Amino acid sequence: MAIMDWKKLLRAAACGTLACGFVATAGAQAAFNFDDQVILRDDDTNGDDSNQYVRVAVDGDVAIAVWQTLNSALTWDVFYSRTTDGGDTWSADVKLTNQAISAGKDDIDPRAIFDDGELMITWSNGDANSGDIYYAHSTNFTTAPDTGSISFTSGVVYEGVGTEEVGAMAAADASGNWVIVYEGENASPADPDDTYDIYAVRSTDDGATWSAPVLVNNDANDNGEDGDCRVTYGGGSFVAIWKSESDMGGTVGTDEDIFVSASANGLSWSAAPIAITPWAATDDDDDDNPMITFANNKFVACWQSGFDDGNVGDDADIVLAVADAVDLMDWTVVFAPDAATDTADDEDPWIAGSGNGSVMCVWSSEEDGDFDIEAAFSTDLSNWIASGGPINSGGVGEDDDDEKPGIAGGDRATFFASWPPDEKDAAVARTINAAADLSITGQATVAVGGELALTANIGGFLAPVTTQWVKDDTDLTGETGLQFLVPGATVGDAGNYQFRVEDASKGIFVSPVFTVSVVPQLPVSGLVLIPVFAMAGAAVLVRRRK
Repeated sequence: MAIMDWKKLLRAAACGTLACGFVATAGAQAAFNFDDQVILRDDDTNGDDSNQYVRVAVDGDVAIAVWQTLNSALTWDVFYSRTTDGGDTWSADVKLTNQAISAGKDDIDPRAIFDDGELMITWSNGDANSGDIYYAHSTNFTTAPDTGSISFTSGVVYEGVGTEEVGAMAAADASGNWVIVYEGENASPADPDDTYDIYAVRSTDDGATWSAPVLVNNDANDNGEDGDCRVTYGGGSFVAIWKSESDMGGTVGTDEDIFVSASANGLSWSAAPIAITPWAATDDDDDDNPMITFANNKFVACWQSGFDDGNVGDDADIVLAVADAVDLMDWTVVFAPDAATDTADDEDPWIAGSGNGSVMCVWSSEEDGDFDIEAAFSTDLSNWIASGGPINSGGVGEDDDDEKPGIAGGDRATFFASWPPDEKDAAVARTINAAADLSITGQATVAVGGELALTANIGGFLAPVTTQWVKDDTDLTGETGLQFLVPGATVGDAGNYQFRVEDASKGIFVSPVFTVSVVPQLPVSGLVLIPVFAMAGAAVLVRRRK
């Protein structure tokens, strides 16, 4: 889509007519300044759940969205779409998986990461009897002129015999080491029990060869089912996170709790996995669906929990946890900001950091009767802000379920949320700067000759910042400060005022329209000055600068 003249965009933003992923409209879309969702695949030919598990990875202005699609044979394939302009436009969807390998089998739960310009995608391939881990690697995904020119090498990572391996996720250390963790069934003689465990494999040649699997949950006291594994890299370590039903020799309960383990090389993991659920030894409520990322030299995790600390109720809520890279034994754990006020289940969280160190967690919430996508955001990993409502287009007032979201961070302050709208499509939505907060306050009615005073209230922008007052779609020459003052107002000063901000996120934001009326002089008893305050946080992203 071509970049439009900003004055036309301002008018479109004011009347709410512009869509296609550029303008965050009022209501739900004002939450964290997300664009309207972009549908990457709209296909429910083979059932209402035809597209699932949409995940995004970002490298500069290039990003990939991957997901699984149900085909006419009622098995699953992996598809992807690419953007090369920071999310302004997305390619047509492309099938990744090779039918020669996956015919009659399901390719499910794909995930992607970038490392030093290279792309790695992982997924599970299998049927009702067994499942294996596969990968696809590309060195030209970010530079290929079109999707038809992208080259992949792909193959099997681990192939068991009559066993099931699922939930693969990769991480990389920028030194040529790719590590994949997954949930496996009896995949190694070192397996101390007959349950699902967490395994890791490593490649030093971009996937051409992979090491033999090693146990990540290698504690001899691990005697329960383990699953929902994820992995990230930061601070010199690979860190895996997962849920476990093991009581770890009686040190925790037999309900599901969250554990982490670290490795410097992806093959030698902590001898004693760490339970980061503070209530692991005393509660009997499940903690599951964990996710982990690395930002601001800290590991940041999230998961869903049925635990009630006396303040959050017995519904499932989202938990956020932070640990310094040098001390995985010490986690600061809090509930998401809305946990104490919502009464419905919050599920399937995903978390990511962006280039400026901010972090966002997304999840599906049943607060309004159907599932919608909500979020929490932090710029300092100490204070978390809730979205206060759905970030998905149409989240308010519709009754279709939007579940199993993903989130990926890009350069500067960009995030891409992803999910399958209405349980059948594949969609993404972008925010250039979730922290941007912009409004105008002042008097909406002044008398001729009186003082017109407006104030722009801004926050959350990335330096350097350029500002400009706008009246009736025209820049006001020389008016770039936060205060706009006319000592003696005339009828010509009436009109629609906005305040525009450009910042280092490459976003161009405008405040909601603030309408000023200038009336004739009236007796004091007949003049009512009406203070009007624009809604905080309702900044409109006009477009993204190139």
